[in-house]
Amino acid sequence: MMLFLKKYFNLKLVFLTLLQIVVLVFVFSFFFLSIGANFPQAILGAVIVFLLFYLLFRLLMLPFFIFPQIKGAVYVPSSDERIKDMLELAQLKKNDVACDIGSGDGRVVIELAKHCKEAHGVELNPVLVQRSEKNIKAANLEKKAKIFWKSFWDTDLSEYDVITVYGINYIMKNLEKKLEQDLKPGARVISNYFVFPNWKPVKKKNDVYLYVMK
Repeated sequence: MMLFLKKYFNLKLVFLTLLQIVVLVFVFSFFFLSIGANFPQAILGAVIVFLLFYLLFRLLMLPFFIFPQIKGAVYVPSSDERIKDMLELAQLKKNDVACDIGSGDGRVVIELAKHCKEAHGVELNPVLVQRSEKNIKAANLEKKAKIFWKSFWDTDLSEYDVITVYGINYIMKNLEKKLEQDLKPGARVISNYFVFPNWKPVKKKNDVYLYVMK
């Protein structure tokens, strides 16, 4: 964990992680006190339950956050067929810089990097960030593919020519607003399965949608 924080240090996420630990331990401690445990027993029980929750979240590869400021889709990997459709719609050029937001295990970032100048991934889940780095190294693409541990809501996307996303319904409206603010005219947005509420797709293939910024 210390090596991870040294490489990917993000003050906001570190603060929210620590705050969440304190909140959860407090809640669990209060529960054990309410059923008759003394203070040391309550603290010990709370720590044990917290660690069990943490291990469960790691096994399920879920981002360990409960705060509404950090929200996104639960990790579901894009299939190989969908990735091919995304690449076809993106029409990547050699000088393009692309970004996959909510990049999971890095599989989309790797495929983007094979067809453009550079590809980045933005991922909230530290377990998936580490897995992405291993996958990128295995693909020998360290010079062209990078993963950032952060929320895409806090990421400046203005440098990118192509954005790919596999989101979920409840984020699409706010994501549409953010992309309108951040992206330059002509930038392409490829959404896997989920549509933006006010944009009309330029092209569609097998529930993958292409949008072009005006």
